[in-house]
Amino acid sequence: MRTLLILVVIGALGFLGYTYQEEIKERYHKVVNKSETAEPSDDAASRSDRQVPPPVAGTAPATPAQKRTAPPGVYYMTQRISVQVDSGVKALVPGEMVKLVYRNKNGTVKVTTGGEDFVVKETQITNDIDTAERARSMGGLPPSKLAS
Repeated sequence: MRTLLILVVIGALGFLGYTYQEEIKERYHKVVNKSETAEPSDDAASRSDRQVPPPVAGTAPATPAQKRTAPPGVYYMTQRISVQVDSGVKALVPGEMVKLVYRNKNGTVKVTTGGEDFVVKETQITNDIDTAERARSMGGLPPSKLAS
C-alpha cells in the first residue's frame, strides 16, 4: 500500500512538472513571436536617420581601465607581517608575492612563500597588481620581487 502511494505521488509530481514546463514553453514562444513580428516605431526610424558627428581629433574614446590581476591563487602582501619562530623572525613585506594555501572561515588565509607558511588576514593580501606595486613602493621592496 505504501509503495502504491509513493508511485501515485511521483506520478502526480511528474504530471505537474510537465504541465508547468509546457506552460513556460508556450509563454516563451508567445514573447519570441511577438518580438519578431513587431515593427519598428517611427521614433526608432527617425533616430536611425540621424547622423552621428565624427569624434574630435586627438581625443581617445573613454574606456574603463583594465584592472591588472594576478593569476588565480597568487596574491601580494599589502602590509608587513612578521612571525617569531624558533630560528628567529620571518617576515613578509608589502608587495611580496605569496600563494594561497587555503581560506579559513574566520577571515584569515594561509599563504606560502614557497619555504614558509603564514596565516594572515584577507585584508592584508591583494591580487591587484597595481595595489601591490603601490604597497611595494611604500614598503621598500625592490621591484624584482614583484612578479607580474
